[in-house]
Amino acid sequence: MKLVTGEPAAVSGKTLMIADLHLGVELELRKQGLRFAPQHLKEASRVAALMEKTKTKRLVIVGDAKHDVRGFDAQERRMVQEFVDAIGCEVTVVKGNHDSMLSGIRDLTVEPPCGIVFEGIGLVHGHAWPCDEVLARKTILCGHQHPVYSFEDSLGKWQVPCWLKASLGKSKLAVLPAFGLLAGGTRVNKEKLLGPLFAAGKARDRRAFTLCGEALGKA
Repeated sequence: MKLVTGEPAAVSGKTLMIADLHLGVELELRKQGLRFAPQHLKEASRVAALMEKTKTKRLVIVGDAKHDVRGFDAQERRMVQEFVDAIGCEVTVVKGNHDSMLSGIRDLTVEPPCGIVFEGIGLVHGHAWPCDEVLARKTILCGHQHPVYSFEDSLGKWQVPCWLKASLGKSKLAVLPAFGLLAGGTRVNKEKLLGPLFAAGKARDRRAFTLCGEALGKA
């Protein structure tokens, strides 16, 4: 597995792996008075361009392809279907906590929240405890965290998306930055980390890195 320099994505063979698209999040934001145009086809274009750049032929979303946790209304369903159609390749989702009711989407395979082993890599979203097969892998890739690193100086505060890496027993854990541009983030150097692997204290030696691989610090 290789991390894609400058992008919130990883590649294994001919497969591109991303997490936390949160398609349809703009529908939730509209309820809060924030007006965003539909983003799903823009996100599809970003993915397609990245697949062309990395010469990949398959897409795996490591959880939270969609946004609405409680349901899946007609508009969000249409967005997800149009996204999959626009990608035009085999798409697999390792089920995240937002991925309810995805089973009816054409040309989309949905895997269980406990994760899968894919090309020797353990893939799990991160909101649920991984299965034993995933935990036995030397490399585990997850999402859920939306990791960002926060900075502060005399001019103000800002944050950047980051990779989060940790040790998990004998395994190496890598947390994908959120791919969705409106997905938000968890400040890994300021806030409590999400998910059972972090809550149970199993993920140790946690460190953050920029999308280009520069070390940022402990998380």
